[in-house]
Amino acid sequence: MNKPLQNCPHCGANLALDDLRGTDCPYCHTALPHHAQAAEHAALVNQMLAQQGVNYQIPYEYGAAPPPVQTGPGAVTPGYNPAIPPYAAHQVQQSINAANKAISTSVIVSVVIAVVVAGIVVVAALGILLFAMF
Repeated sequence: MNKPLQNCPHCGANLALDDLRGTDCPYCHTALPHHAQAAEHAALVNQMLAQQGVNYQIPYEYGAAPPPVQTGPGAVTPGYNPAIPPYAAHQVQQSINAANKAISTSVIVSVVIAVVVAGIVVVAALGILLFAMF
């Protein structure tokens, strides 16, 4: 049997760790404080997101399934990440463009260096052949 960790604030029952993993007290069925507080926080975050114009809802229940895929008018566009605020999207795009430019530059420089080294090897080989002939 599990050792009691906390008492129910409503009925005073001893709650073990397994009991605290649920959403309510197994004896009086009152919502446990940490789940009630999580629901309040989720409602507050959803309200803040709605004020910023972000169309994403955090589920109020711990372990709830993710929200369904939206279709039709007002649907979230593909590639939209609700973790990136709309005002930061431009900065993220600039960072992606800078990374792509750096990758392209390094590939081009590598190819040029490979061509120069190959040319030096060919010239050296031809020089050795000509030297060996005379």
